[in-house]
Amino acid sequence: MAECCLNLKFITFKVHKLLTLKKQSMKKDLLFLLFPVLLFSQIPTGYYDGTSGLSGYALKSKLHEIISKNTISLNYADLKLTMENVDIDNYYDQDGSLLDFYTTFPGGGSVHKYFIDDIISTAGSEGMGYNREHVMPQSTFSSDYPMYSDMFYIFPGDAYINQRRSNNPYGEVVSPNYEFTNGTKIGPSVTPGKTGTVLEPIDEFKGDIARMLLYFVVRYEGKLNFFAYDVNPNPLEGKEEIGFEQWYIDQLVLWSKQDPVSQSERDRNDKIYALQNNRNPFIDHPEWVEKIWKSTLSTSVPSTPENLNLKEAGAYFLRLEWTPSTGALGYKILLNGTQITTTSLSHYDIGNLNPSTSYNVQVVAYNDIYSESSPAQLSATTLDSDDYAKDLMITKYIEGSDYNKALEITNHTGYDVDLKKYRIAKQATGITNAGAIYYYTTGSYQLEGILEKGKTLVLMNNQAEFQDYNLENADVKTNSDALNFSGWQYIELNYDNTKETGNRYPKTVEAIGYFGQNQDYGKDVSLYRNSDVKHPNYQFTPSEWTQYPQDYIVGLGDVLEVKEAIPSTKIKIYPNPVIQGILYVQGENLNQVKLAQIYDTAGNLVQNIENPFKGFRKEIKVQNLPAGVYILKLDAESFKFIKK
Repeated sequence: MAECCLNLKFITFKVHKLLTLKKQSMKKDLLFLLFPVLLFSQIPTGYYDGTSGLSGYALKSKLHEIISKNTISLNYADLKLTMENVDIDNYYDQDGSLLDFYTTFPGGGSVHKYFIDDIISTAGSEGMGYNREHVMPQSTFSSDYPMYSDMFYIFPGDAYINQRRSNNPYGEVVSPNYEFTNGTKIGPSVTPGKTGTVLEPIDEFKGDIARMLLYFVVRYEGKLNFFAYDVNPNPLEGKEEIGFEQWYIDQLVLWSKQDPVSQSERDRNDKIYALQNNRNPFIDHPEWVEKIWKSTLSTSVPSTPENLNLKEAGAYFLRLEWTPSTGALGYKILLNGTQITTTSLSHYDIGNLNPSTSYNVQVVAYNDIYSESSPAQLSATTLDSDDYAKDLMITKYIEGSDYNKALEITNHTGYDVDLKKYRIAKQATGITNAGAIYYYTTGSYQLEGILEKGKTLVLMNNQAEFQDYNLENADVKTNSDALNFSGWQYIELNYDNTKETGNRYPKTVEAIGYFGQNQDYGKDVSLYRNSDVKHPNYQFTPSEWTQYPQDYIVGLGDVLEVKEAIPSTKIKIYPNPVIQGILYVQGENLNQVKLAQIYDTAGNLVQNIENPFKGFRKEIKVQNLPAGVYILKLDAESFKFIKK
């Protein structure tokens, strides 16, 4: 498919603003915005840069990097409205009904047809209504975002057939237990390598479903061994590279080849791109399916990692590095004999450790057929204490007007944090006969990627409209339940080690609000973490926060690595310490300074002034700052001062 230079950023923003407007007139506007442009939409120029010459799992990892960047996560409730635009059948029945793989007849004239308002929860027979069908079952990821609402593997499917399928995978069936009106079948698998119940779609849609599933293991690479891969009948392998068990890969690759990409898939790909800001690469480049999963594999065992050493130890982490192994695809990291993660890099920071504790670390190289090297080993002991935070911290909470909701998470741990086990969860209230009960909402937001030491992660509602902040700068843009808070719900950053404990939320890292109470703590305000707070707190303590007005976002996502300031020979500041609340600045060409910024000792931006020295003004007002030590940054130069 040829590429073009169409820029969809503007239309994406407009579509998202309309998603919450349920009136029919707004739906018509949404249709107007989507279709005239998308009829001519193709692969954006440069979207797949960096894939040339790659094959196998290297290509898969590059595609993961591309399609995971700057995405937008919708709310699950929005899917009914988006399906009205994304999943209209303009190809078979062509009557305004929804395209359902389970009931649509390839030649048209489907027996059962569903329109957007025919959504239901349960059904006693085929033809009663549709569900939002996840081809990768929700139980895989505990109905958490961003997986929960990712439209690339969700379609409107007959509710009864969805129920009959349950959590079973797809496969080939000869003697079905059930056969439905368009030929969809459920029954014992005859797919080589698979026993048990499977659902077989009709030939017309086998490739569509295959490419949806292959998208899933590319988009969520890095989290696959954290999902419920070991729960029968989930076909995930638990390995980040191959994704699915081999029988499923073989089946999906075959289906993708037998049922080529259709025009309905291409159109759907473009429409979802306008909403989520990412694409299904196997619709754009179907040849990549075999290029990844049918490439030539290794024939030799990788070499043992050499020069494994402890680069740094803290009270809560160990930083490792080693020389890359010959023939290695990746490395398993084992702690005291238990595998804790894998990485494709030749270094890794192990966090969430205990102070003054000895650990045995092993690093094992593996190749693309998962042959393993002998382990490299070392013993290391964490420090009794250090100057770092024990875990990630929520440093800013914004409960602004309308959809202006945001959270800032800061990494002051001293090491790079793997985010795949972290969630943002919000409390909701339910009512029973005995009274109110409190629980986490379905659809917590699972974080992903690596948050480097000294960096921040900004999560923002994707419909926010802050006057002085560009939504594009947010790291996570989502209208999920976790980013729809109102100043009274308990919000939690938690670390999930389900594999080790069997509990869903065993470790609360940071809390805002009061669990089990409808107590207003942050309605229509911004809360900034005080600079003297060095560690996360699993119990909300108001004295650790400074309250600012509604929609205040100064310094959101901006952290300075604080170092000893080097005095300038051209600029001087006085008095130091500042007692009266005014810091005077003396020096050459001050009127050319474009930006003055003040950071606290935690590296958080607390004051931002553009063109600070216009006219005759040669001072910075700091009377609103709490007493403490600060860094004044004037363009490229920095100065330390004390506020009394």
